[in-house]
Amino acid sequence: MKILVVHSDPRLLGDLGKKLREQRTQATVLGAGSVEAALRLLSAERPDVILLAAHLLDRTEFGALREIRQLSDVPVLMLMLDSDEAPQIQTLDLGADDCIVLPVSPALLFARIRAVARRSASAPVSGNQPDFTAGSLAVWFQNPNVTVAGQPVKLTAIEYKLLYQLVRQAGHVIPHRVLLDEVWGSDYGATTDHLKVFINRLRSKLEQPGGPHYIQTERGVGYRFLRPSHRSPSGR
Repeated sequence: MKILVVHSDPRLLGDLGKKLREQRTQATVLGAGSVEAALRLLSAERPDVILLAAHLLDRTEFGALREIRQLSDVPVLMLMLDSDEAPQIQTLDLGADDCIVLPVSPALLFARIRAVARRSASAPVSGNQPDFTAGSLAVWFQNPNVTVAGQPVKLTAIEYKLLYQLVRQAGHVIPHRVLLDEVWGSDYGATTDHLKVFINRLRSKLEQPGGPHYIQTERGVGYRFLRPSHRSPSGR
């Protein structure tokens, strides 16, 4: 596994790298002290996971995350110093896959890294015909391939896995806990706030102005995927 750690503090950067190597000797840990260096390594080395510090000297963490997301769907774990939920939810909104509040034990840190890497693992390539269609939306189940009106839609691994669960049971309400367990895993600790963030991200990518609303909220229960012909005007 190749891990890119982005942090402006050389001492902490070295310390994180050492702890990660101790957890898994075959891990390759790359260090970048700036966003510019991180983007170069992202292009040249194609890491499996990025650990991005929330406090960089040369740029805000949100700007750094946006730039990484423009280039790649590699899983990004934000290293946070504050346990407040607001900035964590904001980074998830912007495309992060997870947030980790420091300090954290090396064992737990590597477990979270393995979890996001596992969820982003590539699947076999599918055939030409989509496995699921609804209006202008087409989804292939064998790989993370989604189009809207014939145009490819870029989804992260978690976004695709969530969409997969919804469309496989289209028309049925899927409870929050079921979605959390299927997408994040029962031992991961994801909450309904995580789920809401990723549902909103899916809506923003799949739903066009004036077009159908595919994902319906059943308040206090869960979410339902509706084909356009069965869409309810409420439940956003």
